[in-house]
Amino acid sequence: MPSETVSAPTIRRLSIQRFRSIKSMSWLPAPGLNLVLGGGDVGKTTILDALALLLSPTNPNVVPDTDYYGRQEENGFVIDAVISLPDDSKINNLLKAAWPWDWDGEKPIVPSIDGDGTQAHNKPVYWLQVTGTPELDLVYEVKQPDGTSETLPLALRRQLAPVRLSSDDRNDRDLRFVQGSALDRLLSDKTLRSRLSSKLAETNVVDALNSDSRTALSTLSDAFAARSLPTDLDLSITGAPGISVMALIGLTAERDGVQLPLSSWGAGTRRLSALAIAEQTQGAAPITLVDEIERGLEPYRQRVLVAKLGSNSAQAFVTTHSAAAISAAAGSTLWYVDHASNIGKLDGARVAQQRVRDPEAFLSRLAIVCEGITEVGFGTTLLLAALGAPLEQTGIRIVDGGGHETTLGLLEALAEGGLSFGGFADDEGGKHPTRWKKLEESLGKLLFRWQAGCLVIWNASSSHYMMARISVEESACGECRC
Repeated sequence: MPSETVSAPTIRRLSIQRFRSIKSMSWLPAPGLNLVLGGGDVGKTTILDALALLLSPTNPNVVPDTDYYGRQEENGFVIDAVISLPDDSKINNLLKAAWPWDWDGEKPIVPSIDGDGTQAHNKPVYWLQVTGTPELDLVYEVKQPDGTSETLPLALRRQLAPVRLSSDDRNDRDLRFVQGSALDRLLSDKTLRSRLSSKLAETNVVDALNSDSRTALSTLSDAFAARSLPTDLDLSITGAPGISVMALIGLTAERDGVQLPLSSWGAGTRRLSALAIAEQTQGAAPITLVDEIERGLEPYRQRVLVAKLGSNSAQAFVTTHSAAAISAAAGSTLWYVDHASNIGKLDGARVAQQRVRDPEAFLSRLAIVCEGITEVGFGTTLLLAALGAPLEQTGIRIVDGGGHETTLGLLEALAEGGLSFGGFADDEGGKHPTRWKKLEESLGKLLFRWQAGCLVIWNASSSHYMMARISVEESACGECRC
């Protein structure tokens, strides 16, 4: 059976166990642009960081205890990805063979055997894993269909390393010659480090010291001699792995007739410059990770970047809190991370109206979809009284669903993604009982429905909504605001 042709690396499944704030997560991202939404501190950045760690082009020196769920290092953490690779991938050049699995759409499976005894592959994938050990070390592996594992080599990770724009200034390292940076990998002058270090070592640093410092250095040399340690101490510029003297070398660009380091330009220009370098480093179709795409970018630049990522054949993962980015990503796959770090797919057609009307519904920690203005008002008043703080400070968003039918459809779309959303609606005379029953089973206590009739009355004297058990006919008094 012929194998599926793959032109670019594509993550088929990402699993995270006990990494930072995520206890357990399994995700089947889509090809192309994946736009990840949700409120603050729900785990969006952690998902991108997990992918970046798994495909890191360097061997991190230290794994902090904060990378372990609940800071419990003894339990370790595991990040693994099932990935399709192009035929020219370096995985075929490993010293020990890395055998592919087959992909059934949800999980890797052991491939079938042809009549001649060879493995037959329809959709071959590879299973890559990084484990954080209780000793704060990292173990990189390729999991084999026979139950064994082989080492995931640095050379393969350097080939698969994603183009990455983080939400802080870490992407500035790609503008400098730091070991493992995109600029270092692009220019790949392997002997420059030693040549430069040798040249800098000729610099007489001692001559630049003041007299007190030279005296202190001489005294230190005498102390070394007293302990039978090396003497005749001197100072020079030395090289070291990671950020060393190479970090002093960075890209510059002309501005008003002056060559200025790109690291001194605006945040948006620095981010886009780092992206351009990484794209050149990784070739035509690298996996791209962009955290908080709006950071440092004006709305028009956000739209341009989103459109560019969406038009590429490469897989991209983008987090955002920007309504402009959401509206520009018309052809992307939308994902929402709720307050429990569950990630679910948002059906594009059924959330399209809400996406245009109130995109902040998908940027909150918890959204409560209300059927109409009455439920919005009552729910807002009730939550304000219960929480004692403005809702925007808590990450809760009260959403007007725009009517019974659209609210039901929106809640169904959110529930199908396995997400925690609240719902607030009346029974509309018993319409769609089967659909509502299924939704109640899914959302549980997060769904509240009026039992019968109109239950909300506006009390003009106290300016509050009040609950009252009245029938629809009794609401003809005119005090009802439904």
